[in-house]
Amino acid sequence: MTIRTAPVAATFLLAAVMTAQDRTAATECVIIHTSGDYTIPAGVLLSSRQTTQRIFKRAGFRIVFTSSKVELKRSKCIPIQVEFTAKEPAGNLAHSLAYALPFQDGSTQIRVFLARVLRSPCAIECGIRLGYVLSHEIGHVLEGIDYHSEKGVMKTAWEKTDFAQMGRDELAFHQDDVELMHAGAAAKLRRSLEARTR
Repeated sequence: MTIRTAPVAATFLLAAVMTAQDRTAATECVIIHTSGDYTIPAGVLLSSRQTTQRIFKRAGFRIVFTSSKVELKRSKCIPIQVEFTAKEPAGNLAHSLAYALPFQDGSTQIRVFLARVLRSPCAIECGIRLGYVLSHEIGHVLEGIDYHSEKGVMKTAWEKTDFAQMGRDELAFHQDDVELMHAGAAAKLRRSLEARTR
């Protein structure tokens, strides 16, 4: 994903009020296993996870984070593996913050270039940005297709208005993406459970 960056107004994060969509019961569980060679400040990590969980809760998903491969294998949730890396990408990824491999199961499906996401000292603001980058790539994996929307989290490129919405906790998945994610998640969970019983 290529993203046009702009400052995010982080002051709205803690003041955000839960909407009716937030209260919708999450129906599907996704477990995210994180690994990599990059140290993330604790405040940024917490903010990114809270942002990701909040975005997906509105779409009907419960997100669980783990660094344990044992927990990943035992969980009945849809497994997704994320690698954080300090390496700079080349070629057609030269301007990307992250990328997903939506058709891959059982190994790294998302790689995040953290030096680009966390390009300046910050806490909540970088956490929000990282949470949206993660949500975008997790969305690709759940949909199981290489698709971008014209609106919302799954846009090809975010602009100033999108970053402003992030700061107000308003940027969400378009309804088409929600439907694609639920359809893709059902198939992914079925394959995951079948693989564990072999």
